[in-house]
Amino acid sequence: MCCVAGCDIISSDTVKILGITLDGTLSFQTHVNNVVRSCNFHLRALCHIRRSLPCNTANTTVCCIVGSKVDYCNSLLFNIPTSTLQKLQLVSFVVSASFKDHLMIYCMSYTGYQPVATTNKSIIK
Repeated sequence: MCCVAGCDIISSDTVKILGITLDGTLSFQTHVNNVVRSCNFHLRALCHIRRSLPCNTANTTVCCIVGSKVDYCNSLLFNIPTSTLQKLQLVSFVVSASFKDHLMIYCMSYTGYQPVATTNKSIIK
């Protein structure tokens, strides 16, 4: 806690700016955990209504919601530890296991989706 202009300011371990959670070490561990938590929440919600939707609609919805969350600002995740990156990769595997009707092919062809590890490796080149 510090005092600025006579007001006490409480410091925080993390700050969220434009949807990215930053911590003091820039490890992005908190950000990845938040993304995985959010994706899992949306996947569980979508599983409840999946049978009520046509196949194409369900696939598009999953690609838009989960894919955009995983891919948002992933260039910032360059050089993060493999254990942290695997958490995001696991979300992709859960999506493909839950929505078995060739979802990953559908996502790749319509949204330009690439697996997280492939996307980060392409930045190096």
